[in-house]
Amino acid sequence: MKIALILSLPLLILSSCDNGADVEKSRTEAMNDLKSFVDSVDTQVAMTANANWDMIDARYDRLENNADEAFEDASDEMKADLNSVEERYEMVKEDYQERRKEFNKMADERMTEVESWFERTSDEVGADLDNAGNEINQGVEDSMDWLENNYEKLEDNTQKKFDDLREKFNKNEV
Repeated sequence: MKIALILSLPLLILSSCDNGADVEKSRTEAMNDLKSFVDSVDTQVAMTANANWDMIDARYDRLENNADEAFEDASDEMKADLNSVEERYEMVKEDYQERRKEFNKMADERMTEVESWFERTSDEVGADLDNAGNEINQGVEDSMDWLENNYEKLEDNTQKKFDDLREKFNKNEV
């Protein structure tokens, strides 16, 4: 009996060490997965016109839940590291939404400028629409170029307006 106890004691100690190593490995993997995902969102969202936040949030939630489970019994310092990654994700999301608002505001301003020009030109030119294209001013041309260069990033309704205006402009139907 004593011999069995003496022989089984090292196994118990080794299994305890292995369990600690497994927990640490699980935490490291969960943290790395979450950090990598947040880094990817941060870099890729900046280049993406319309991010699918439902899909991004669902993936983030899975990774966050996995990390929360892995860090359940972790020290406060380790939990603070996890919380800083979670806060960074929220900041990335808020920054994206703010940039989208600013972009949409700029797109609306440029679209309004072009629409206003078309209205003024129609009133001034009247029946002689052939010269309308020649009367375009630099600001309107810049706005049209900007809208065309950023077309994929425009909201659907702004894309439709732009398509309609471009068609009218190309036909000289101001």
